[in-house]
Amino acid sequence: MDELGKALQARDFNSMGFKLIGHTDVRGTDEYNDMLSLQRAESVKDYLIRRFNIASGRIEVEGKGRRQPWYRQNTEDAHALNRRVEVIVVSK
Repeated sequence: MDELGKALQARDFNSMGFKLIGHTDVRGTDEYNDMLSLQRAESVKDYLIRRFNIASGRIEVEGKGRRQPWYRQNTEDAHALNRRVEVIVVSK
């Protein structure tokens, strides 16, 4: 997250917005994972705002729950890799 915060502070990105999309592993209910993935994205947003003084209006958040796993294996490594936050550049 520190590298992301530094990048968001760079002059080249000053006029850009970003979307943080939270994901979970495939275990648990949709309802629980939707809430958890949104909280995951919100946590990253809060960290970037506090630590790097990024304007909150530049960052959108979304939670996708367990709907878009990268890995479908039922292993702890696969579950860990599916728990992530993606960053997308959004033109403002």
